[in-house]
Amino acid sequence: MTKYNLVLLLLLLSFGTVFSQSSAIDSLRQLQANSTDDSLRFEYYFEICRLSLPKADSTQQQAYADTLQSMADERSEPFFAARVLGFKAMTYRKQGRILEQRAALQEAKQLYESTGRQEELADTEYSMARTFLPEGDYESAFSGYEKALQIYRQLGLEIQLANSLNALGVVQRRAGNFDSAIEYLSKAASASRKLSDKGGEATALLNQAVIHKTRKEYELALPLYERGLELAAGPPKDEGLAAYIHNNLSALYFAQGKYELALAEGEKAYDFFSKNGQQREVVTINMGIASNLMGLKRYSEAIPRFQEVLQASKSELMIQMEAHDGLANCFAGTNQLDSALHHTVRAKKLQQELADESRLQALAEAEGRYQNKEKQAQIELLAAEDKRKAVAISRRNWSLAIGGLVLLIVLGLLRSVMQQRTQIAEQKEVIQKALGEKEILLKEIHHRVKNNLQMVSSLLNLQSRHLTDSKAVDALQLGKSRVRSMALIHQQLYTDKEVSTLANAKFYLEKLSQEIINTYQRDDQQIGLKQEIADIDLDIDTLIPMGLLVNEALTNAVKYAFAEGAKGELQVNLSREQTNMFLSIEDNGRGIKKATSNGTRFGSMLMETLAEQLGGELERRSTDQGTRLIVEFPLKESEQQ
Repeated sequence: MTKYNLVLLLLLLSFGTVFSQSSAIDSLRQLQANSTDDSLRFEYYFEICRLSLPKADSTQQQAYADTLQSMADERSEPFFAARVLGFKAMTYRKQGRILEQRAALQEAKQLYESTGRQEELADTEYSMARTFLPEGDYESAFSGYEKALQIYRQLGLEIQLANSLNALGVVQRRAGNFDSAIEYLSKAASASRKLSDKGGEATALLNQAVIHKTRKEYELALPLYERGLELAAGPPKDEGLAAYIHNNLSALYFAQGKYELALAEGEKAYDFFSKNGQQREVVTINMGIASNLMGLKRYSEAIPRFQEVLQASKSELMIQMEAHDGLANCFAGTNQLDSALHHTVRAKKLQQELADESRLQALAEAEGRYQNKEKQAQIELLAAEDKRKAVAISRRNWSLAIGGLVLLIVLGLLRSVMQQRTQIAEQKEVIQKALGEKEILLKEIHHRVKNNLQMVSSLLNLQSRHLTDSKAVDALQLGKSRVRSMALIHQQLYTDKEVSTLANAKFYLEKLSQEIINTYQRDDQQIGLKQEIADIDLDIDTLIPMGLLVNEALTNAVKYAFAEGAKGELQVNLSREQTNMFLSIEDNGRGIKKATSNGTRFGSMLMETLAEQLGGELERRSTDQGTRLIVEFPLKESEQQ
């Protein structure tokens, strides 16, 4: 047997021939048993381990690694030691041990560098780059993929080159550098097209479409998805890729409010993933289908879909919460109020169990909505009835004034008028009582939300006292600051004389900004604060994400924008132009590139998400003389008075 056998077998596997995984492993075992070349025996066994890894438990993984290590020790060559480290990195990745995976790859990289094995070195750089993505370290990920790209280009490995271009595009997309991402992805699609690699081309087009969808450039995203479906249709046919594209198309149509089209695409994706047992994808798609049915007010069809999601995602608290919330809306839409209340309670209970910023934000948004909606509907109904009856009385009075009716008719009309007036007085009393109850309930809700958030803040503060790790303490302090930014809104709402879901943005942002400066400014810093904030009342649904965004931006600026002992200035502006609001946070520090060397990407991702919740997009302008963050977002109808 020669190395040709191994190469041929791997080629057959890569092009999707009749070889199943089990038959491939059996063939490799036979080749290994018949080989007298120790190097080939190692390579055969390495491929056996790699193909067996997806179904292996931790004990089997360790056994494979130990056997490979023994075979490598017999050879006493750096190349074989590096191969063992590469396999160990695969097992760490499967177990979610990212830091150990990266350490193994770093050691393997050094060994490949010492032996001059360029292709394996590039593969290792590529794998290492992938470990930085879950942490949001896009700079390190980009650097690793770029190094792999250069080596693949030198070696003329066109398929790996196309894959690296696609990976670089994905990194730039996640980092928010959309123009650069599209440039890389376009090159990746072109390179894959030249190689007749339909899967690679479709993947690159799919990533471009995601960018356009994020930018709400739906007319640009749609033809890319359609071309991706043409490529997935083959030959060779790739039903899995087609299913992912159908799912993305469903999300695009849902974002446009085209629920019928979104539903049709979601069903196509569901058919594939349900047949192939990919449970995680089935749950996600089922949630989308149920949401589309609910958007079409087909509540009776949406209910069993949401119930299937609940059964299949018992360990996913966020999905469970969203499913209960959807069921509550569906049952409310079919007037099954007991069931609606049950699922509302379940959704709120799950909300409280979520231990991150999204849970806190969801709690703040949801506390007052249900009761407020019901009371508001009742008040509107009573007011409409009052208006109708007032019109009736007016007409009757005109009839009495101009009519020449007989005394009996006049007395009958007077009696009717008196009865109507009595009913109106009773209705007015009911309305006043309902208004009073609404005010009390809303004040109580805001008070309780503020107290709950204050309790969370206190718990975070207590926890930080028992920690010695400075990063953990800093993270808890950031969480406390985010909670405080929401608590300020509810405190303002329940202390106002008039009960409303609107609060004064100028009062809130000025107080929040000053608190952040006082909290994070170091003793050796002198940071000034300028504020030009419009005196406007905004809805709580606008103030909460806006406050969290300002909190993140100012906190990052105070902590990272200014060097030790430096003087600086921060400026917060909020202005209105017709039906749009313009929010900007500016510092005269050292710019994002230098500042982020001490920070993380989580704050940036959170600000981008908050800007999307406002209906806008976060724009960054950074130089060595400072950084400016700008968000333009539309006013709601209730805020445009």
